[in-house]
Amino acid sequence: MSGLETSVRLQAIARGWSAEPQVYLPGIGTVDLVIEGCVVVETDGREWHVGETAEARDYARDAALAGIGYTVLRFSYAQVMFQPDVVVRAIESALRMHRRSPVR
Repeated sequence: MSGLETSVRLQAIARGWSAEPQVYLPGIGTVDLVIEGCVVVETDGREWHVGETAEARDYARDAALAGIGYTVLRFSYAQVMFQPDVVVRAIESALRMHRRSPVR
């Protein structure tokens, strides 16, 4: 688990949300975090998320996750480290929207 993932996980736990790190999902692979069982959070450091190949892989994973009912949020290093309030608000909003959704 990276420092970025740990930072988001600790913020989630501080707000009383369950945050399961490094979750393996069949057909998709391992995601950084699953919050409250419905929101996948991916944190993108530079090492693994640079270039067209990485972007294409990320887009395909995000679409596959949405296709099985997850809300996917992807945050950059700068967002996690310097705008944690933005990250938390986005997660909070995604949780609220997911809970209201009539589609399950």
